[in-house]
Amino acid sequence: MTDTPTTDRSISRRTLARGAAWSVPTVALAATAPAMASSGPPPTFQFTGANKIPGNSCKPKWFKGYVFNFTVCNPSGVSIWIHTVSYVIGSDKTFKPNDNQFPIEVPANSCVSIGFNATDQGSSSNEKFDATLTVFWDHSKTGNDPNTHTPTVVSITVPETPPIPSCADATSAPPAPNTTAASTSQKTAGASPTSTAPASTAPVSTAPAAPASTAPAAPSGS
Repeated sequence: MTDTPTTDRSISRRTLARGAAWSVPTVALAATAPAMASSGPPPTFQFTGANKIPGNSCKPKWFKGYVFNFTVCNPSGVSIWIHTVSYVIGSDKTFKPNDNQFPIEVPANSCVSIGFNATDQGSSSNEKFDATLTVFWDHSKTGNDPNTHTPTVVSITVPETPPIPSCADATSAPPAPNTTAASTSQKTAGASPTSTAPASTAPVSTAPAAPASTAPAAPSGS
């Protein structure tokens, strides 16, 4: 009687088992890829000036206190969402964020103008002071980003806080009028301060208008 060989069949089974074992880590790594992809560098902040909001003139969106205007840039490839800001202003002022304005989106690879409204229960006068803003952000509109992002700390010197021209200006957060940009520094815990270049101020060339034609009118027939 001739024996039926089984060697090839046994090797085949072992080879399949090894292939199955190696495929498990590959699947696990692929599952974590989307979460890792949502991480990225922090936003940068260029201080452009500050205004005061007197009384309740800009309710219900804006409240009595100050608006700190920034150009905020997102250097990452996914949207950044700012969820709140905490304030330390001078040595004798207690402010809180205006929760009505959050969350704020800064789209991927872009810059936007944002006015952060710090509300004050006391008086809002035209003053000069130092301020520190701690900005809490992540990559999720609802704050459910699976990654942990260190809040960005921004330190500024505010040279003056003239009244805001109109409540509409608070919404668009333009640079404060008659305000020279003060020195701005920012840091993320455990990281070096990030330098942000100011926006270009190159003059715009305007060609003179062409002179109006002075040709005499044709004589009328008789």
